[in-house]
This record gives sequence, C-alpha cells and structure tokens, in this order.
Amino acid sequence: MSFPFGFGGYRIAEGDATHEAALRHALERGVQLVDTSANYGDGASERLVGHFDVPAVVTKAGYSRSGSFPETSAIADGTWHCIHPDFLEDQLARSLERLRRTSIDTLLLHNPEYFLARAHHDGMAVADARDEFARRLRASFAWLEEQVQAGRIESYGISSNTFPGEAGDPDFVSLDVCLGCAADVAGDRHHFRWIQLPMNLVEHHAATTLNHRDGTYSVLDVARDAGIRVLINRPLNAIIGNDLIRLVTHPTPLHQPDPAIVEQRIHELERTEHDAMQVVLANTKLSPQQMTDVQEVFRCASALCSSWRSFQSLPHWNDVRSQYLDPRCDAALFMAGHSTDGTLVRTYAEGLSNVLDDISVLYASQENDSLEELRTSLADEFGLPLDTRLQHIALHALRCTVGVDTVLVGMRRPDYVDDVFATLNLPAVAIHRTTWMRVAAQLQRLSA
Repeated sequence: MSFPFGFGGYRIAEGDATHEAALRHALERGVQLVDTSANYGDGASERLVGHFDVPAVVTKAGYSRSGSFPETSAIADGTWHCIHPDFLEDQLARSLERLRRTSIDTLLLHNPEYFLARAHHDGMAVADARDEFARRLRASFAWLEEQVQAGRIESYGISSNTFPGEAGDPDFVSLDVCLGCAADVAGDRHHFRWIQLPMNLVEHHAATTLNHRDGTYSVLDVARDAGIRVLINRPLNAIIGNDLIRLVTHPTPLHQPDPAIVEQRIHELERTEHDAMQVVLANTKLSPQQMTDVQEVFRCASALCSSWRSFQSLPHWNDVRSQYLDPRCDAALFMAGHSTDGTLVRTYAEGLSNVLDDISVLYASQENDSLEELRTSLADEFGLPLDTRLQHIALHALRCTVGVDTVLVGMRRPDYVDDVFATLNLPAVAIHRTTWMRVAAQLQRLSA
C-alpha cells in the first residue's frame, strides 16, 4: 500500500452529508485505506464506510457497553473492555454487517492495555498482570487465526496507545510480546501484520523511546525488523497532560477583528436579543413548551457577554459553537418567519453569526501565535520552507519517518482532504530517529 495517508474514521457517521462527501472525495483522490472501529459512533462510522467500495478497511474491536462477556475490564461508567473470543465473535459479526462485507482486510484489538491499567489499579503485581495479558492475547490470536482461515479477515493486529510508552510502565504493551504470542499460536505463519499507535510532532516517542530489547530498539525499530505495518493515529492532535494541542495553522483573514469592538457588538446584540425574543413570543399560537424553547434560543448574546474570552482553546470554542451557539442561531433565523417582526429577528441572527465568526478568528489567531515559534523551528529542522503550515510539517514528518506505513488523518470535510494532499507537494526524504531526537531537543528548549 503505497499511498502514505489513510482516512481516519473517528467522528464520522452515516447520514452526515459532509462526511459522506469527504470520504468519497478522499477515495477519488487516491486514498486506499480507511480506518474505523466498532465503537466509533456506536457503529455509525462503520455504517458510513459500508456505503463505499474501499480498497482496504481496518476496523477494531475491544470496547463493550455490556459487562456480560467473559474477562471484561470496567473502564468507566457503562463502558467495559474485552478481547475474549466470545466478544470478538459478536463484534466481528456486527462489523461485517455494518461494513456490508463478507471479509475485512484487518481487525485490530482496540486498546487492550486497558486490562493492564485495570489490573494495576486493582493491585495486581505487574509481572502477574503481564502474564495474564499474554495468556489473553494468545487466546484472542488463536481465534483470529481461525477467522483468517475462515476467510472473514485477512490479517490482524493491535491498536495501542502504550506501544511507545516506557518499558517499566504498568500498562506498557510490548510489540515483542505480541509477536511472541502470535508465534506461540501459529508459528512463523501467523497473520499478526499490523499495529496502530499515536505519534505526532510533540508525542514522538514511537521513534525516540528505546523501550524494546533491553533499551536498544524503539517500537518502530521492532516493527520494521519484523515486517509489521505501522498505522499512525492522532498526527495532528497532541495530548500533554490534560491539554489537547492542535498541530494546525488556522487560516485567518489579513485584517483581524478588534477584540474591543467585538465586545461592544456582543453587548449591542444582547439588547437586540431581548427585543427579538419578544416579537417571537408575541405569536399567540405558541404552546407553553414552544415559548420555553424560544426563551432558550434567545440567550446566546447574554451568555457570550460573560464568557466569550474565557474558552480554554480554539477546539473548546469550536465545540461550544457547533453544539450550542450555531443551532440556536439557525433556530432564530427559522423563527423569523413566524414572528411579528421578521426583519428584526433576522438582523439579530445575522449579527450573531457575524460575531461568532469574528470570535472564531480571534481564537484561531491566538492559537497560531502560540505555536508560531514551534512551527518555524520545526520547518527549519525538517528542511522545509519557513512559511510551511504546521499541519503540513506534521504530516510530512510522519509520512517520511522510516518504519511508518500509513498516517491516519481525520479528513471529515472535502477541504480537509485537499489540505492533506497539499502535503504531497513537499519533497519526500527519509527521516530517522536522529532527526526526531533533535525535534525532542527543540521541544525541550521551547518549553523551558
């Protein structure tokens, strides 16, 4: 599989026209692999993928909404984790149905390290937990080999967030141990062929942490040595502690909004908001519930007066805007046609939409500024033009890293697809651990 980018199916769903258009566009442009999971959108991601003729589909199983299967580990209220063959059989059957396939290219065990984390939490000795983990892997792999023979899957593997972790971490998943379990089950003819793990410009540990073979190999080294194909996830989302950093240069207009003027407009909108609500409530045909709904719609400006500067980040603002503010703005426009003064209500809704756009620009500019030194230093490190966007630096670095086969990107809109493809205009070079070690040093310098 020569194309370096795959379509990441997290947060896509059947019935979303934008997601459907994005996947179609990606496939038309040459994307050959789509990654999804049984638990993404409770199957909605797989159902969307099932509408398309995808060259290679990777899906995953491991998360359960029921603790009724054998050997489940509780990970949160209402969520369990399991890799027992009985559970995998249930999940594979459901995935095949949702994907509209009789066979899946690759089935990955999804974050099996949850067992190790739970065992550590419950006080089990690390050595005992790892022995039990290996036993469970062998049982799962034996079942997976049977599915290969039955033609239901072509290969299997593991998706784990802790492949790049420190060898001494209680929840560390060793690729060598996984390979040993596969060999125990099926010898050198096993079909353990894939791993998936997080890596990005900040979380570079898959290349820099020597956590295998007595501290002489990274997980990428082991994968390359064993001929295991590597899928990279979260290439543009770095997690540092409890913080999410989007490794993206956001497009912004040349002329930036003035925060003081934005503040003034929000207060003006608050007054208009009250008047707009009153003209909608003047509709005598409204039921008591509809009147309550109207009051809920016309409260955006008043909420923004006290909160618009206090969002943690651009992603936080975007989530609030998409889930709370934009739907109410759309509802206000709809209500304009059912009010005694439609012009006033439309003026309010359009003014609110413009203010929301300006706030988005301010947060995007703030995020760009906070990452500018990182962007320019890494562009220089990787030998790229100094005006290269951060997302292109991030994707270029990963696709050129020795040992990486496919970088999974959440291309949920057609324009995201085109932006990813722009990375291919950068000259491909081989990037080794030594370069990533220099990146690590740059990050340490910038954070000092």
